[in-house]
Amino acid sequence: VIKPIFDSTTSVVKPFFDGMNNMIASQLRTIAQMVEGRGQIGLKRQVFFAQHLGYDTHAQQPGVHAQLLAELAAAMKAFVDAMAAIGMGDKVTTFTISDFGRTFKPAAS
Repeated sequence: VIKPIFDSTTSVVKPFFDGMNNMIASQLRTIAQMVEGRGQIGLKRQVFFAQHLGYDTHAQQPGVHAQLLAELAAAMKAFVDAMAAIGMGDKVTTFTISDFGRTFKPAAS
């Protein structure tokens, strides 16, 4: 059921992610394709989880975080635009959450 969705040459959502070669973009493209193929899957409600790793940088935070946040922003924009293109923009909820910073006392670095 799922293989034809991923193999589709007429996917509307795939082009939104062109040129993005990172983990979060790949995951969001996969999720977008699953939403696009919802009719073939036959499910009324789907829940997906994606993760973006690498934020635990300690001493190299400014440069690495800027890159990670740029990747996340571009991938999320592509996803939102893809959902709008297939008429699902007002039917899909996205959000981000982080579990880092578990204490009030900052780390030494």
